[in-house]
Amino acid sequence: MRNHRFTTLSLALALAIWASSGIGCAGTATPRQATEPYQEFGDPIAETAPQPVSIEAVMNEPEAYIGNEVVLSGTVRDVCQKRGCWMTMGSDTMGEAVIVKFTCPIDGYLIPPDAAGRTALAAGVLELVEVNEGYARHLAEDNGATPEEIAQIVGPQEMLWLGAPSARVYGLDRAPELLTASP
Repeated sequence: MRNHRFTTLSLALALAIWASSGIGCAGTATPRQATEPYQEFGDPIAETAPQPVSIEAVMNEPEAYIGNEVVLSGTVRDVCQKRGCWMTMGSDTMGEAVIVKFTCPIDGYLIPPDAAGRTALAAGVLELVEVNEGYARHLAEDNGATPEEIAQIVGPQEMLWLGAPSARVYGLDRAPELLTASP
Protein backbone atom coordinates (compact mmCIF):
# COMPACT_ATOMS: atom_id res chain seq x y z
CA MET A 1 0.00 0.00 0.00
CA ARG A 2 1.37 3.39 -0.96
CA ASN A 3 1.79 5.21 2.31
CA HIS A 4 0.18 8.63 2.50
CA ARG A 5 0.98 9.19 6.18
CA PHE A 6 3.94 11.39 5.36
CA THR A 7 1.78 14.45 5.27
CA THR A 8 2.37 18.14 5.27
CA LEU A 9 5.94 18.31 6.63
CA SER A 10 7.27 15.48 4.51
CA LEU A 11 5.66 16.91 1.42
CA ALA A 12 6.56 20.50 2.25
CA LEU A 13 10.16 19.56 2.99
CA ALA A 14 10.42 17.35 -0.07
CA LEU A 15 8.94 20.00 -2.36
CA ALA A 16 11.10 22.77 -0.91
CA ILE A 17 14.17 20.59 -1.14
CA TRP A 18 13.32 19.41 -4.66
CA ALA A 19 12.75 22.96 -5.87
CA SER A 20 15.96 24.29 -4.34
CA SER A 21 18.26 21.37 -5.08
CA GLY A 22 18.50 21.53 -8.85
CA ILE A 23 18.37 17.75 -8.96
CA GLY A 24 16.96 16.45 -12.22
CA CYS A 25 15.71 13.10 -13.42
CA ALA A 26 19.08 11.67 -14.41
CA GLY A 27 18.57 8.23 -12.85
CA THR A 28 18.53 6.62 -9.45
CA ALA A 29 21.15 6.68 -6.75
CA THR A 30 23.26 3.58 -6.39
CA PRO A 31 26.19 2.67 -4.18
CA ARG A 32 29.48 3.77 -5.74
CA GLN A 33 32.76 2.01 -6.32
CA ALA A 34 34.91 1.68 -3.21
CA THR A 35 37.60 3.73 -4.97
CA GLU A 36 35.44 6.89 -5.23
CA PRO A 37 36.32 9.42 -2.50
CA TYR A 38 33.86 9.69 0.35
CA GLN A 39 33.50 10.91 3.89
CA GLU A 40 31.82 8.97 6.68
CA PHE A 41 29.80 10.56 9.45
CA GLY A 42 28.92 8.81 12.67
CA ASP A 43 30.41 5.35 13.04
CA PRO A 44 31.58 3.73 9.81
CA ILE A 45 28.96 1.57 8.12
CA ALA A 46 29.57 -1.96 9.40
CA GLU A 47 30.69 -4.64 6.98
CA THR A 48 27.90 -6.78 8.44
CA ALA A 49 25.23 -4.16 7.65
CA PRO A 50 22.38 -5.21 5.37
CA GLN A 51 22.70 -4.69 1.62
CA PRO A 52 21.73 -1.15 0.54
CA VAL A 53 18.11 -0.57 -0.39
CA SER A 54 16.96 2.31 -2.56
CA ILE A 55 14.86 5.17 -1.26
CA GLU A 56 12.25 4.18 -3.87
CA ALA A 57 11.88 0.71 -2.34
CA VAL A 58 11.46 2.19 1.14
CA MET A 59 8.93 4.80 0.01
CA ASN A 60 6.92 2.27 -1.99
CA GLU A 61 6.65 -0.18 0.93
CA PRO A 62 7.68 1.56 4.18
CA GLU A 63 6.00 -1.02 6.41
CA ALA A 64 8.55 -3.62 5.27
CA TYR A 65 11.43 -1.51 6.61
CA ILE A 66 10.10 0.40 9.64
CA GLY A 67 11.69 -0.91 12.83
CA ASN A 68 14.50 -2.64 10.96
CA GLU A 69 18.14 -1.80 10.43
CA VAL A 70 18.55 -0.59 6.86
CA VAL A 71 21.23 0.89 4.64
CA LEU A 72 19.52 3.50 2.47
CA SER A 73 20.91 4.39 -0.94
CA GLY A 74 19.91 7.72 -2.42
CA THR A 75 20.76 11.33 -3.06
CA VAL A 76 21.35 13.89 -0.33
CA ARG A 77 18.63 16.41 -0.97
CA ASP A 78 19.49 18.94 1.69
CA VAL A 79 21.51 19.45 4.85
CA CYS A 80 20.67 21.40 7.99
CA GLN A 81 22.16 24.80 7.28
CA LYS A 82 22.58 25.73 10.95
CA ARG A 83 24.41 22.73 12.42
CA GLY A 84 24.63 20.00 9.80
CA CYS A 85 22.84 17.70 12.24
CA TRP A 86 20.38 16.28 9.68
CA MET A 87 20.11 15.62 6.01
CA THR A 88 17.30 14.45 3.83
CA MET A 89 17.77 11.62 1.38
CA GLY A 90 15.60 11.04 -1.64
CA SER A 91 15.80 9.90 -5.20
CA ASP A 92 15.81 11.58 -8.55
CA THR A 93 12.39 10.11 -9.34
CA MET A 94 10.36 10.68 -6.15
CA GLY A 95 9.43 13.84 -4.29
CA GLU A 96 9.36 12.18 -0.86
CA ALA A 97 12.39 12.08 1.39
CA VAL A 98 13.69 10.38 4.55
CA ILE A 99 15.12 12.53 7.35
CA VAL A 100 18.54 11.26 8.45
CA LYS A 101 19.05 12.75 11.93
CA PHE A 102 22.30 12.81 13.87
CA THR A 103 22.58 13.61 17.55
CA CYS A 104 23.98 17.10 17.73
CA PRO A 105 26.34 18.54 18.27
CA ILE A 106 28.94 15.79 18.24
CA ASP A 107 32.30 16.70 16.75
CA GLY A 108 32.89 14.86 13.50
CA TYR A 109 29.23 13.88 13.02
CA LEU A 110 28.09 17.05 11.30
CA ILE A 111 27.29 16.87 7.59
CA PRO A 112 28.79 19.67 5.45
CA PRO A 113 26.39 21.73 3.31
CA ASP A 114 28.18 20.70 0.09
CA ALA A 115 26.93 17.13 0.60
CA ALA A 116 23.63 18.21 -1.04
CA GLY A 117 23.19 16.63 -4.46
CA ARG A 118 25.65 13.83 -3.80
CA THR A 119 25.08 10.09 -3.64
CA ALA A 120 25.02 8.66 -0.13
CA LEU A 121 24.45 5.59 1.97
CA ALA A 122 22.97 5.91 5.46
CA ALA A 123 22.65 3.05 7.95
CA GLY A 124 20.42 2.89 11.01
CA VAL A 125 17.02 1.80 12.23
CA LEU A 126 14.19 3.28 10.18
CA GLU A 127 11.32 4.69 12.22
CA LEU A 128 8.01 6.35 11.55
CA VAL A 129 7.98 9.22 14.03
CA GLU A 130 5.49 11.88 14.95
CA VAL A 131 6.94 15.29 15.67
CA ASN A 132 5.05 18.16 17.18
CA GLU A 133 4.15 21.23 15.17
CA GLY A 134 6.91 23.35 16.70
CA TYR A 135 9.66 20.89 15.81
CA ALA A 136 8.20 20.35 12.33
CA ARG A 137 8.26 24.11 11.78
CA HIS A 138 11.82 24.25 13.14
CA LEU A 139 12.96 21.64 10.60
CA ALA A 140 11.23 23.50 7.79
CA GLU A 141 12.79 26.80 8.88
CA ASP A 142 16.26 25.21 9.05
CA ASN A 143 15.62 23.94 5.54
CA GLY A 144 14.92 27.44 4.24
CA ALA A 145 11.15 27.15 3.89
CA THR A 146 9.28 30.39 3.31
CA PRO A 147 7.07 31.84 6.06
CA GLU A 148 4.05 30.79 3.96
CA GLU A 149 5.29 27.17 3.78
CA ILE A 150 5.98 27.15 7.51
CA ALA A 151 2.48 28.52 8.24
CA GLN A 152 0.99 25.53 6.39
CA ILE A 153 2.47 23.13 8.95
CA VAL A 154 -0.32 22.57 11.44
CA GLY A 155 -0.43 19.92 14.14
CA PRO A 156 1.74 16.84 14.62
CA GLN A 157 3.52 15.50 11.55
CA GLU A 158 4.57 11.94 10.69
CA MET A 159 7.80 11.31 8.84
CA LEU A 160 10.25 8.55 8.05
CA TRP A 161 13.31 9.05 10.22
CA LEU A 162 16.69 7.32 10.34
CA GLY A 163 18.05 8.29 13.77
CA ALA A 164 21.69 8.49 14.92
CA PRO A 165 22.87 6.77 11.76
CA SER A 166 26.09 6.07 10.00
CA ALA A 167 26.40 7.88 6.70
CA ARG A 168 28.79 7.78 3.77
CA VAL A 169 28.64 10.66 1.31
CA TYR A 170 30.42 10.10 -2.00
CA GLY A 171 32.34 12.81 -3.79
CA LEU A 172 33.58 14.46 -0.61
CA ASP A 173 37.32 13.96 -0.75
CA ARG A 174 38.30 16.42 1.95
CA ALA A 175 37.83 16.55 5.67
CA PRO A 176 34.43 18.01 6.54
CA GLU A 177 34.40 21.45 8.06
CA LEU A 178 32.36 21.55 11.23
CA LEU A 179 29.67 24.16 11.09
CA THR A 180 29.42 26.85 13.74
CA ALA A 181 26.09 26.90 15.50
CA SER A 182 24.12 30.12 15.32
CA PRO A 183 23.26 31.71 18.67
